[in-house]
Amino acid sequence: LFILFYLYFDFKKNKTNEKIKLMTYGIFGQILTFGITQTLKYVFARTRPYKYFENLDLQKDMFLFFNYNNDYVSFPSGHSSAIWALIISLIITFNKNIYIKIICLFFGIIVPISRLILNVHYLSDIIYGSFLGICITKILIKYLKQTRC
Repeated sequence: LFILFYLYFDFKKNKTNEKIKLMTYGIFGQILTFGITQTLKYVFARTRPYKYFENLDLQKDMFLFFNYNNDYVSFPSGHSSAIWALIISLIITFNKNIYIKIICLFFGIIVPISRLILNVHYLSDIIYGSFLGICITKILIKYLKQTRC
């Protein structure tokens, strides 16, 4: 909500389309990140930690490839990739506002840690999910800026 108010008043003052473009790129980054993350979840089908540790028989089958049961979609973390895709687009859009950067980084740390605390992801899941969100969004924004879309 804070970011929407900031956008409204900033657009009113500056009358610039650059921030609208960057936020649009960020939305495309979110969509692309979501698609890639969900595809990787299906391909790898890694057992979630709560399921892995409650059933010792599953320990030999940590990866059940091409299984989309909710107990087997741990890798990569969708929450981590989504939050970092959003954060990167916001930080690039509002590169001069330190307060937005601090808020974004706070959520970028809290969301992945909450996934560990809830025992639904391994550390490698959130690291790779975060990396995926950052890289996809940065590459997409760079590509769209170069093509002058």
